[in-house]
Amino acid sequence: MLRVFVEGVVIVGSILLAFGLQAWWDESRERVEEQEYFVALLDDIDAVISEANRTVALNDSTTERSRQRIAAVEALRAAPDSIPTQIIFRLRANLDTYNDIISSGSVTQLRDPNVRHLLAILRAEMDFERLAFEQAVARFGMDGSTLMGAHGAGAPNLWSMSVQAEKLGNMWRDIHVARKRDVIRTAKDAREAILAAIKGA
Repeated sequence: MLRVFVEGVVIVGSILLAFGLQAWWDESRERVEEQEYFVALLDDIDAVISEANRTVALNDSTTERSRQRIAAVEALRAAPDSIPTQIIFRLRANLDTYNDIISSGSVTQLRDPNVRHLLAILRAEMDFERLAFEQAVARFGMDGSTLMGAHGAGAPNLWSMSVQAEKLGNMWRDIHVARKRDVIRTAKDAREAILAAIKGA
Protein backbone atom coordinates (compact mmCIF):
# COMPACT_ATOMS: atom_id res chain seq x y z
CA MET A 1 0.00 0.00 0.00
CA LEU A 2 2.82 2.35 0.92
CA ARG A 3 4.56 1.52 -2.35
CA VAL A 4 1.44 2.43 -4.35
CA PHE A 5 1.17 5.70 -2.43
CA VAL A 6 4.82 6.60 -3.06
CA GLU A 7 4.52 5.74 -6.74
CA GLY A 8 1.40 7.94 -6.94
CA VAL A 9 3.22 10.84 -5.29
CA VAL A 10 6.14 10.44 -7.69
CA ILE A 11 3.85 10.39 -10.72
CA VAL A 12 1.88 13.44 -9.56
CA GLY A 13 5.10 15.23 -8.67
CA SER A 14 6.57 14.46 -12.09
CA ILE A 15 3.49 15.79 -13.82
CA LEU A 16 3.47 18.98 -11.75
CA LEU A 17 7.19 19.42 -12.38
CA ALA A 18 6.67 18.96 -16.11
CA PHE A 19 3.86 21.53 -16.09
CA GLY A 20 6.04 23.92 -14.09
CA LEU A 21 8.98 23.52 -16.45
CA GLN A 22 6.72 24.01 -19.47
CA ALA A 23 5.23 27.16 -17.95
CA TRP A 24 8.72 28.46 -17.13
CA TRP A 25 9.90 27.73 -20.66
CA ASP A 26 6.85 29.40 -22.22
CA GLU A 27 7.28 32.49 -20.05
CA SER A 28 11.01 32.67 -20.82
CA ARG A 29 10.30 32.40 -24.55
CA GLU A 30 7.66 35.14 -24.30
CA ARG A 31 10.10 37.40 -22.46
CA VAL A 32 12.71 36.88 -25.17
CA GLU A 33 10.12 37.68 -27.84
CA GLU A 34 9.07 40.78 -25.89
CA GLN A 35 12.67 42.00 -25.81
CA GLU A 36 12.97 41.39 -29.56
CA TYR A 37 9.76 43.39 -30.09
CA PHE A 38 11.17 46.20 -27.97
CA VAL A 39 14.35 46.40 -30.06
CA ALA A 40 12.36 46.49 -33.30
CA LEU A 41 9.90 49.04 -31.88
CA LEU A 42 12.75 51.32 -30.83
CA ASP A 43 14.14 51.18 -34.37
CA ASP A 44 10.73 52.11 -35.81
CA ILE A 45 10.21 54.90 -33.28
CA ASP A 46 13.67 56.36 -33.94
CA ALA A 47 12.84 56.37 -37.66
CA VAL A 48 9.50 58.09 -36.96
CA ILE A 49 11.17 60.79 -34.83
CA SER A 50 13.89 61.39 -37.41
CA GLU A 51 11.43 61.59 -40.32
CA ALA A 52 9.01 63.80 -38.38
CA ASN A 53 11.80 66.22 -37.44
CA ARG A 54 12.95 66.31 -41.06
CA THR A 55 9.50 67.05 -42.43
CA VAL A 56 8.79 69.65 -39.73
CA ALA A 57 11.97 71.45 -40.79
CA LEU A 58 10.97 71.27 -44.47
CA ASN A 59 7.47 72.57 -43.78
CA ASP A 60 8.73 75.35 -41.52
CA SER A 61 11.31 76.41 -44.10
CA THR A 62 8.69 76.46 -46.87
CA THR A 63 6.30 78.47 -44.71
CA GLU A 64 8.98 80.99 -43.79
CA ARG A 65 9.86 81.56 -47.45
CA SER A 66 6.15 81.87 -48.24
CA ARG A 67 5.64 84.50 -45.54
CA GLN A 68 8.55 86.48 -46.92
CA ARG A 69 6.94 86.38 -50.38
CA ILE A 70 3.61 87.44 -48.91
CA ALA A 71 5.22 90.43 -47.20
CA ALA A 72 6.96 91.44 -50.42
CA VAL A 73 3.82 91.09 -52.57
CA GLU A 74 1.64 92.94 -50.05
CA ALA A 75 4.17 95.76 -49.85
CA LEU A 76 4.20 96.15 -53.65
CA ARG A 77 0.50 95.31 -54.12
CA ALA A 78 1.53 93.62 -57.34
CA ALA A 79 1.66 90.04 -58.58
CA PRO A 80 4.94 88.21 -58.09
CA ASP A 81 6.95 87.19 -61.15
CA SER A 82 5.79 83.62 -60.61
CA ILE A 83 3.18 82.09 -58.33
CA PRO A 84 4.88 79.51 -56.09
CA THR A 85 3.49 76.02 -55.79
CA GLN A 86 1.93 75.07 -52.48
CA ILE A 87 3.67 71.98 -51.09
CA ILE A 88 2.95 70.22 -47.82
CA PHE A 89 5.57 67.69 -46.77
CA ARG A 90 4.01 64.61 -45.21
CA LEU A 91 5.34 62.12 -42.68
CA ARG A 92 6.18 58.88 -44.48
CA ALA A 93 7.45 56.77 -41.57
CA ASN A 94 5.47 53.74 -40.36
CA LEU A 95 5.14 51.68 -37.21
CA ASP A 96 5.58 48.37 -39.02
CA THR A 97 6.52 46.38 -35.91
CA TYR A 98 3.56 47.63 -33.90
CA ASN A 99 1.19 46.99 -36.80
CA ASP A 100 2.55 43.42 -37.07
CA ILE A 101 2.10 42.92 -33.31
CA ILE A 102 -1.52 44.08 -33.50
CA SER A 103 -2.37 42.02 -36.58
CA SER A 104 -0.84 38.87 -35.08
CA GLY A 105 -2.66 39.31 -31.76
CA SER A 106 0.64 39.41 -29.86
CA VAL A 107 0.09 42.79 -28.18
CA THR A 108 -0.40 41.12 -24.77
CA GLN A 109 3.24 40.07 -24.93
CA LEU A 110 4.03 43.71 -24.25
CA ARG A 111 3.39 43.43 -20.53
CA ASP A 112 3.71 47.10 -19.61
CA PRO A 113 0.26 48.74 -20.02
CA ASN A 114 1.90 52.18 -20.37
CA VAL A 115 3.91 50.95 -23.36
CA ARG A 116 0.77 49.55 -25.01
CA HIS A 117 -1.13 52.76 -24.27
CA LEU A 118 1.53 55.07 -25.71
CA LEU A 119 2.01 52.93 -28.82
CA ALA A 120 -1.75 53.01 -29.46
CA ILE A 121 -1.78 56.81 -29.07
CA LEU A 122 1.26 57.14 -31.33
CA ARG A 123 -0.38 55.14 -34.11
CA ALA A 124 -3.60 57.18 -33.73
CA GLU A 125 -1.65 60.43 -34.00
CA MET A 126 0.21 59.17 -37.07
CA ASP A 127 -3.14 58.24 -38.62
CA PHE A 128 -4.42 61.73 -37.80
CA GLU A 129 -1.33 63.23 -39.44
CA ARG A 130 -2.07 61.28 -42.61
CA LEU A 131 -5.68 62.45 -42.49
CA ALA A 132 -4.50 66.07 -42.30
CA PHE A 133 -2.37 65.46 -45.38
CA GLU A 134 -5.25 63.86 -47.27
CA GLN A 135 -7.45 66.84 -46.43
CA ALA A 136 -4.79 69.19 -47.75
CA VAL A 137 -4.52 67.14 -50.95
CA ALA A 138 -8.30 67.25 -51.34
CA ARG A 139 -8.22 71.03 -50.91
CA PHE A 140 -5.17 71.88 -53.01
CA GLY A 141 -4.38 68.86 -55.13
CA MET A 142 -0.99 67.20 -54.73
CA ASP A 143 0.97 70.40 -55.35
CA GLY A 144 -1.60 73.16 -54.99
CA SER A 145 -2.07 73.50 -58.74
CA THR A 146 -5.87 73.21 -58.48
CA LEU A 147 -5.96 76.18 -56.16
CA MET A 148 -3.51 78.26 -58.16
CA GLY A 149 -4.67 77.29 -61.65
CA ALA A 150 -7.40 79.93 -61.81
CA HIS A 151 -4.87 82.69 -61.30
CA GLY A 152 -3.65 83.03 -64.88
CA ALA A 153 -1.70 85.92 -66.30
CA GLY A 154 -3.74 89.10 -66.42
CA ALA A 155 -6.38 87.88 -63.98
CA PRO A 156 -7.83 90.76 -61.93
CA ASN A 157 -6.43 91.24 -58.42
CA LEU A 158 -3.82 88.59 -59.09
CA TRP A 159 -1.62 89.79 -56.29
CA SER A 160 -4.49 89.56 -53.76
CA MET A 161 -5.50 86.08 -54.95
CA SER A 162 -1.88 84.94 -54.76
CA VAL A 163 -1.56 86.21 -51.20
CA GLN A 164 -4.78 84.50 -50.11
CA ALA A 165 -3.69 81.24 -51.69
CA GLU A 166 -0.31 81.48 -50.00
CA LYS A 167 -1.90 82.20 -46.61
CA LEU A 168 -4.28 79.26 -46.98
CA GLY A 169 -1.39 76.97 -47.89
CA ASN A 170 0.55 78.19 -44.86
CA MET A 171 -2.45 77.51 -42.63
CA TRP A 172 -2.62 73.90 -43.83
CA ARG A 173 1.13 73.51 -43.40
CA ASP A 174 0.88 74.82 -39.83
CA ILE A 175 -1.87 72.28 -39.09
CA HIS A 176 0.30 69.56 -40.59
CA VAL A 177 3.33 70.63 -38.56
CA ALA A 178 1.26 70.63 -35.35
CA ARG A 179 0.23 67.03 -36.05
CA LYS A 180 3.88 66.07 -36.62
CA ARG A 181 4.92 67.68 -33.35
CA ASP A 182 2.26 65.65 -31.55
CA VAL A 183 3.75 62.52 -33.16
CA ILE A 184 7.27 63.50 -32.07
CA ARG A 185 6.20 64.14 -28.48
CA THR A 186 4.31 60.84 -28.14
CA ALA A 187 7.06 58.90 -29.95
CA LYS A 188 9.60 60.17 -27.43
CA ASP A 189 7.29 59.23 -24.54
CA ALA A 190 6.83 55.74 -26.01
CA ARG A 191 10.58 55.39 -26.46
CA GLU A 192 11.21 56.28 -22.80
CA ALA A 193 8.51 53.85 -21.67
CA ILE A 194 10.04 51.02 -23.69
CA LEU A 195 13.52 51.74 -22.33
CA ALA A 196 12.10 51.71 -18.80
CA ALA A 197 10.37 48.38 -19.49
CA ILE A 198 13.60 46.90 -20.83
CA LYS A 199 15.48 48.11 -17.75
CA GLY A 200 12.85 46.68 -15.43
CA ALA A 201 12.68 43.29 -17.14
